[in-house]
Amino acid sequence: MCQPSAAVRKTMNMTGFEIRFIPKLLHLQGDYFTGNSNISGAIVNLVYYPLANLQTYCGVSVPGPHSGTEFAGNIGIIYNLK
Repeated sequence: MCQPSAAVRKTMNMTGFEIRFIPKLLHLQGDYFTGNSNISGAIVNLVYYPLANLQTYCGVSVPGPHSGTEFAGNIGIIYNLK
């Protein structure tokens, strides 16, 4: 079983959401991590599924208070081999 990193263990809570605007095609996903660690803050991504096993996304990372991190843009591609 995978153990969480020290940064995650310092984080108090995590919550997330997914809104399926067009199921299996266009979703809005987000996560929020509370606390004062370097991963505290929110991540919101717009996810597009051009193929059943391919996921592309872009979004923003918003730092939590006193986390020491900055706003950042996210862009990525995930390919599922299954």
